[in-house]
Amino acid sequence: GEEKVKTTQGGALQHPQTCSYTIFTNPGLRAHQTTSGTKMIPIVYGSQTGRAQDIAWYIARRLREEGHREVGVGSVDAFGIEGLQKGGLVLFVVSTTGQGDHPDNMKQVWNTLRKTTMPELPDLKYAILALGDSSYEKYNYVGKMLHNRLEQLKATPIHPRGLCDDQDIDGLDTGLRVWLDTVLPVLKQLDPTTTPAPCTARFQTSPAERQDPPPPTHLCTITSNTRITHPSHWQDVRHIDITLPDELAASPDLRPGASLGFTPTNPAAIVGQLLTRVGLTGDEVVRIKLNPATGIALIGAPPAYTTRALSVRTLFTEYLDICGTPGRMFFEAMQNVCPEGEEKTKLKELASAEGAEDLRFYCTREKRTFVEVLKDFPSVSVTLELLLATQSTPHVCYAVRAVLCR
Repeated sequence: GEEKVKTTQGGALQHPQTCSYTIFTNPGLRAHQTTSGTKMIPIVYGSQTGRAQDIAWYIARRLREEGHREVGVGSVDAFGIEGLQKGGLVLFVVSTTGQGDHPDNMKQVWNTLRKTTMPELPDLKYAILALGDSSYEKYNYVGKMLHNRLEQLKATPIHPRGLCDDQDIDGLDTGLRVWLDTVLPVLKQLDPTTTPAPCTARFQTSPAERQDPPPPTHLCTITSNTRITHPSHWQDVRHIDITLPDELAASPDLRPGASLGFTPTNPAAIVGQLLTRVGLTGDEVVRIKLNPATGIALIGAPPAYTTRALSVRTLFTEYLDICGTPGRMFFEAMQNVCPEGEEKTKLKELASAEGAEDLRFYCTREKRTFVEVLKDFPSVSVTLELLLATQSTPHVCYAVRAVLCR
């Protein structure tokens, strides 16, 4: 049968709105300046599915807890080539997608870096954490290529590049721990620390009277959905044909090479289970904003769910990846809000390096969802802040290059 999907065109999700937190749309032109006038440490990511983005935010929190000055987090493209040309210290967290491809949110900068006319970057100091999967031929290809090119441009690495392998017992966390344990002492030498910042919630929520209008969307029809990998292969790759509505197909902005964003939604039954667990009806309307007390500046556009007031049901249905499988960071966050007892002890074990195999067996292999894990730990006090803090890329708005047939 035919399926209906919602699409958003171009930058429709980015509605201008007054925000109470710092947004640097082009931080390179500000020489990495923060609101306090000091220089921040930018942590920039190239992320296709959100994992590099999650890790970049985790590193930012670790730096603040270690007492480093204000840090910033954003995509490589949001930081821009101007940011690199200003020099200073930049941390990269980049993943490899497909067969050695660069994530979409770093392609602009990468295409500029690889030009033969690109000026040298002698004032740039950097460290790279690469995320990959050794079962692929071009393992961590993007991180390796970025490191080599920056060295060619006379930039200075402050630390050997880190290589995270999703095939390790605890996935990417193994490489992340090794890299952090060795790069943090180097950062302390380059950037003397101050008083460690307390761990605070990344987001703040406040009640709102009513929902703001949603971004414009179009209802399209999936006319075919065919698996193109062999049934025995572990990857389920598909060819999907979509028929666009007349008003979208006739748009002068839609031509070969254009991007369409496809917005997935969570099943109503699972949304209902999470609402029950949180103790909300779903009709509550909230406004979400970044918490300035974290000392972490946002580089680039804010997340879509912070640009308008929306109901909790809409948040759970359209934005949070509640059907995804949580990682170690989620268990770390849960143990902080769990009372002393057997459940807290178990959470500590699962969040520890020694508990990596248990976590893989309990969560990753079984593909337990956020909702299922929360059911297993009923004493954990679940708040919107907890759910938002552990999903820095809530529901991915999948962008694809459209091959148009008129």
